[in-house]
Amino acid sequence: MKKLNITKTKILITGTIFIFTASLLVAVNNSTGKVTAIASGCSSSRPTAIRGSIKAYGGDYNNWSTKAFIGIDLLNSNKKKVGPAGNRKTTSGYSHTITVNPSLSQPGSATVLDQTYGLCVSSKVKTAWIEVYPKDENGATNYTYLGGAADHNRKVKAGVINNFPMRLPTSFTYNGNTGDVNGYVRYKNKAINPSNLKFRAFPYLAGSACGVQGFSASASKLTSGGSKNYYKIINLAAGQCGSAKQRYRITATCTNKCGASKRTILKYVYVAKGARPRVDFKF
Repeated sequence: MKKLNITKTKILITGTIFIFTASLLVAVNNSTGKVTAIASGCSSSRPTAIRGSIKAYGGDYNNWSTKAFIGIDLLNSNKKKVGPAGNRKTTSGYSHTITVNPSLSQPGSATVLDQTYGLCVSSKVKTAWIEVYPKDENGATNYTYLGGAADHNRKVKAGVINNFPMRLPTSFTYNGNTGDVNGYVRYKNKAINPSNLKFRAFPYLAGSACGVQGFSASASKLTSGGSKNYYKIINLAAGQCGSAKQRYRITATCTNKCGASKRTILKYVYVAKGARPRVDFKF
């Protein structure tokens, strides 16, 4: 077995030896010998850190600090949603939420303000799903300057710092690398009441080191006229780590109208810089 050559400090507390290093705390139970790694800044009950940088990316707002709402879902080994303490979460909503730079308006500030997020969680947490919404001064989601971001289905290692950087892509209008998706929707060749429709755009692949994955939880435009509806989802990141395009899962959900209490149609599309591919849905 290799020996780790590290500077360390030992403290004995109620039968447990705590060994401190620069970025890790190791707890060794003096009676059982059980070793528990604890990430820096966390505790024995929540030894795992989920952290990362968060800022605007590309174009006129590259590296800007921005106001953003971060929704994090945490799953245990059984793929069940839990809270940060590891207890089952049975209510709706994210496992945990964070708002960075709450006093800013969009698009943010060129001054470096808060550009980090993070929390400590139980060792029962095995997977994290992270979604980011740009917010205006009133707390409403605003995609005018920046798109949303996501990092889905990331494995979480217990007792260490799990680093998941997030980047909100600057709109193509402001020289960023984004594109849009738009199209028409029909049910039996008729338009649908917009209140019965919901659209989402999810990244097709799991996260990458550059943290530039687009995401949208709603359509920025949804109208009804004649025999069809028109929708548009704007400012989806067009590529990760220098890629020219990015693949998305686009879902259209119709509730209480399209022949069932709820119907969802899934389609796939590539988004490139400045492009606006058409994706239609017929219920």
